[in-house]
Amino acid sequence: MDAHESSWCRTHGPRPMTYRVKFLEDISSLHDSGDYSQFRNIQSLQENVSGVNTRRANGELKYILENNPEILIENLDKIKEWDSFGNPTTYEFSKKGIPQSGEKDFSINCSDSVFPPLSDIIRIKERLKLSPDFDIVELGCGFGIETKVFHDIVGYNSYTHVDLPDMLKLQSVYLTNFKTPNVIYINPYQDIDNLKTHYDLFISNFAFTELSPDVQEFYFDKIIRKCNMGIILGKMWPKHNRITHNSISKVQIGWIESEFNVKYEANHACGKGGILYFWK
Repeated sequence: MDAHESSWCRTHGPRPMTYRVKFLEDISSLHDSGDYSQFRNIQSLQENVSGVNTRRANGELKYILENNPEILIENLDKIKEWDSFGNPTTYEFSKKGIPQSGEKDFSINCSDSVFPPLSDIIRIKERLKLSPDFDIVELGCGFGIETKVFHDIVGYNSYTHVDLPDMLKLQSVYLTNFKTPNVIYINPYQDIDNLKTHYDLFISNFAFTELSPDVQEFYFDKIIRKCNMGIILGKMWPKHNRITHNSISKVQIGWIESEFNVKYEANHACGKGGILYFWK
């Protein structure tokens, strides 16, 4: 197991998180089969990426409806398209008494995967900046839906993925199905020096925070420093003045503060962790 893969699969000590090892094994087996028609029903993918987290999805839906309901109401056909490949589990999400939606009640049938990218777009627009001319880099991209959502809702000049090799291959399958353009795939074991010298925006949604501190520092030096601004979501302990595994503490925030302006806020929509915004 390579360093970056091991970093994601281990806990505070050397013992690996067996459910993450199983997930990577399942994705490797998926590629061996070559049949992606049901890939979003793989149990380990649902548990590690998305598919069974309706609690978080409901929190993100509430945030969207309270802050920018139009992003949902105006893109219902696109949401169906995002869920049209891989046969995801879908749920009936509903909220009552949301006046901003233009209706007394709001209801939508979709996967739990569509809300995090939409809420990311709202947060970035409100607190940072977003443009269809941006070069975006994302660390840890799941199966690639964030890129598809950004392409369809905002646009971009280029969108770079940095992830484990088997995940890059899965993202490529998902995005190629929709002919999503200008996506660059970076294998950190081999291609990290092929990154651009500058990016407008860095995104990491429960990925950067899931790594060991040595790999976090590697990505800070190799990627985050090259960005003009960014958003990191995940497990954070901003008052803890020590390095912690699989989270961000005051120490890691200090790395970012050495290069950027920083704002931290609790992630009330998700119900756990925090959100770190940074900009030059």
